Amino acid sequence: MKNLSALFLFTITSALLTSSQLASATEPSSLLQICTEIHDAQGDMPVTPRLKLFWDLLRVKAFPSTLVKTREIRLPIADAHRVQPVPGSLASFAGYNVIFSIDPPQDVLDSADLDAMKLRYAELNRKIKVMLPELRGIASASSVVQCVARAEKSSFDFASFEKLAEERNSLRILDQVKEAAKADQIIERTLGHLKLQWQVVHSTDLMAVHRALSHPGLKNVVILSHGLTGGKLVDSRLSEYPLGFFSDLSPELRSISIFACHGEDIVKTYHLETLVTSTLSEAGTRRIFVSDGTSLAGMEDLVPIAAFRHFMRHVDHTLFEVPAEEPMGPLESTPASCEAHFTGLDITHGTFGFALNGQFIGSANAGDHDLVLTYPCAIANRARNILVIHGISLLGPSAIESLDFQIVPVVPGKKIKDPTLKNYMRADGTYQSSLYEFGLTGI
Repeated sequence: MKNLSALFLFTITSALLTSSQLASATEPSSLLQICTEIHDAQGDMPVTPRLKLFWDLLRVKAFPSTLVKTREIRLPIADAHRVQPVPGSLASFAGYNVIFSIDPPQDVLDSADLDAMKLRYAELNRKIKVMLPELRGIASASSVVQCVARAEKSSFDFASFEKLAEERNSLRILDQVKEAAKADQIIERTLGHLKLQWQVVHSTDLMAVHRALSHPGLKNVVILSHGLTGGKLVDSRLSEYPLGFFSDLSPELRSISIFACHGEDIVKTYHLETLVTSTLSEAGTRRIFVSDGTSLAGMEDLVPIAAFRHFMRHVDHTLFEVPAEEPMGPLESTPASCEAHFTGLDITHGTFGFALNGQFIGSANAGDHDLVLTYPCAIANRARNILVIHGISLLGPSAIESLDFQIVPVVPGKKIKDPTLKNYMRADGTYQSSLYEFGLTGI
């Protein structure tokens, strides 16, 4: 948002990182591929006049509340999905409300290498900045043919630039440190103006949010995070929320609020309206609040973090005015829990997501070795159940040390039969994902 150079760098490096032949970038065929990628990416890059860019930056600083609208989606719950709370359970009390913010993981903040990582990140940015003018001159060609001609005449080292960009991408999580500090300031200034009591969790980690959404007592949840074009949410570790993430919701949940870029697309991508109305609920109406962004620097549906205060006050005041409802439907019964045990994972980089029959059940991060994931037994209700393990990090390929890990599902009252495990590898021979299938007796 500060200038067009950052936007140019993101667009062009994204194009370069998709090229599979950068290692031999001096060959004509490689230059043709690189220029084709750059030309295609340039067509997607908005051209913003400097005066318009200045005005957009002024709007963000001076008038943030005018940049984001809050859309409320009210969703009536069918009687078949209404339940009463269990007498004496947490559901009998007022419950709690949570704001999840974008702070980086604590292990990153506590890392002994954090200062060295910051220095390296700054050094990479300086080196890339020096190379940008020459790259911009090549990329500004009006055609692929002209781009190739300019590249052949120049001494620009595409392979070296790609390596710098790739390493810089792996350290992008450091950007979260500055963003988190700003978010924390805004949240702190907002809390005193809210009518409901809110707890702040300084993380949007997959497991933290997933556990909260299914936890008894949770009433309202707000997720302040990054959203990608196409409607994917990103957590504090820059890992994508997998599809099926919102499948397991507590019956006590009243609302989900998403403050992120491309909020409308996020609602559609994760089928939030369908999931909110098809899971058991104590309330007769559930709500989704979503940030409706604006066009900034030529890019659509952006949500500046400075607008969160306005968004949060709207959400809070609306929920405060919602009248209490009489309980109806059958008493809520505690769903049976099943487990999946993983041993010997030895994750060395990134984050892996775990989905059972299309529903997210958990994640694991670098450093994790053994893992137990708990999920509602109703998910594993098929004659053949499919568990998928796949990398979801945006900081580079997720990796494990070896393929000698074990998976053991635990389903009370059932026996596992005919389990099969297939591992899938990338072209370079490194691990990519796994598909584990198992049957159950009595189904």
